Order: sequence, then structure tokens, then C-alpha cells
Amino acid sequence: MIENTQSYAEFFQTLISQIESVRGKPTTGAGFYTQMKARAIQIFRMEIYLRDYRKKYATVWMPLPGISAANHRILTKFHWTIPAIEALTIEQVFFALHDEIVNHPISEGAEAALKQYALRDMPAEGPFQDFLKNEWMPEIAELMPSDDPF
Repeated sequence: MIENTQSYAEFFQTLISQIESVRGKPTTGAGFYTQMKARAIQIFRMEIYLRDYRKKYATVWMPLPGISAANHRILTKFHWTIPAIEALTIEQVFFALHDEIVNHPISEGAEAALKQYALRDMPAEGPFQDFLKNEWMPEIAELMPSDDPF
């Protein structure tokens, strides 16, 4: 097994549990669960991106915790005002950073965890159409493996 695969898999399962706590347990077939997995992949990739962004740009006086790392990137990418950035919905944050998230490299351990635990039986429709409050809780990133070389 590639190094950290199990740690990433555990982090992924934590994301699934968080989404399930917000959405409730599936009541109909496998489609609901695979949509939860698709949402968890979105968050998983965002968290890896933000973790690596913090490694590059965080400082002692500005550690960029939680969503502040995403807000900082949006500020430097688009030069929008801080109030405009803070008014963004979570869907808009993901949309604004989508190109960077999908093109951001992830470690072999993270990739292996996704292939092993997440990418099987993915629905054609992808994640849920709406993004419910608390599906993504940026403080959960503290549970992600941190010894990634990226």
C-alpha cells in the first residue's frame, strides 16, 4: 500500500460522515451514497489544495486557517474586495477555485485512497446539486495527513 493511503482513506470517511450528518442517512438505493462520495471527493480535493496553499502562503501572523485560505486565494486571483469575497456562497468559492483544484497535484497516497474508496461506482450525475451548510467544515482539515511532499 502506498504511504498514507490509509490516513487519507480515514480522512475521506470522516468527510462522508460529516456529509451524512448533514444530509441524513440514505433512504433510497446506492445513488444517494454515491452522490455523498462525489461531494466528499470535491471537499477532499479542496482540502488538499488549501493545505498546500497554506504551506506556501501562511505565516505565523497570518496562518490562513479554515476558509480564510480560500478567501485569500480568491483575493489574489480576482482582486475582489474582502466584503465581496466574504459574501460568496460555498458553491461560489468552489466554482471560483475549480480550475486550480482540479489541476492541483495530489500525492500517491491521496490518489490511491480516492481510487480505492471513492471512485468506484460513481454516479453519472455527480454530487448533489445543492451544497448544504456544514457539509464542508474547513476545520476538519486538521485531520488530513500533513506529510505530503506537495
